[in-house]
Amino acid sequence: MEAGLEDAERRHLKAVAVTEAVVPSRTSLRLCEIICVGMEVVRCDFPALTEVVERYGLGCTFDPEDPESIAAAINRVLGDGKDYEAMKKNALEAAKIFNWETESGKLLEVYRRLCG
Repeated sequence: MEAGLEDAERRHLKAVAVTEAVVPSRTSLRLCEIICVGMEVVRCDFPALTEVVERYGLGCTFDPEDPESIAAAINRVLGDGKDYEAMKKNALEAAKIFNWETESGKLLEVYRRLCG
């Protein structure tokens, strides 16, 4: 078991990853959850999050209105064990940057600026 996750937690996160591909979020929370357990990312092409996926080699993105694009993204992740292992490794490295400990400070700073 990776990172001390219980089976139920891993099942939940796998479901989140599948949901992300089908009903994507425009926020980074799901993306952080997925990469923190070393899972590959298949998600809609939303510019800010796509930049993170591509920069860190976390997976691939697709055009949500193009079924062929969706299928190609999923097949790329499932099709080649080499790509999968690289994406998993990249996700675990990115998790050192995108985690609650680092992101919470940024969020608190935004709240401080907004509240004066």
